[in-house]
Amino acid sequence: MKITTARELLEPGQSAIVFFTHGQSFSIDPSGEGETGEWMLSPALVNKVDRVIVYLRDEAHRVNRIYMGDFVTLRRGSRSRRFFIRFSHMTELGTTQVHWLDFGNGSKSPVNYVEFA
Repeated sequence: MKITTARELLEPGQSAIVFFTHGQSFSIDPSGEGETGEWMLSPALVNKVDRVIVYLRDEAHRVNRIYMGDFVTLRRGSRSRRFFIRFSHMTELGTTQVHWLDFGNGSKSPVNYVEFA
């Protein structure tokens, strides 16, 4: 599967929060449950999304790993306006050579929101 954008991973009517990370604060257990954080987010926007997409930059192997799972809930972080995202059913979909700016909705921000209208 060739992956070029976060939006193409969604079904019609779905939305997602998309993260760029080098792996810090990104954990998945064997059942696909876990969390990522501590991100500056808009809880009102996040609570409307269906999916969580992670663009994991693996510098050691010079590859970008793409993961997707279901949004579960937010957990308040230790700093103001910072949150952890809880997810389930997270699976690695593959890799991409596409730059984060093109994959994640054209923003340099490490957190973006996308939808398939």
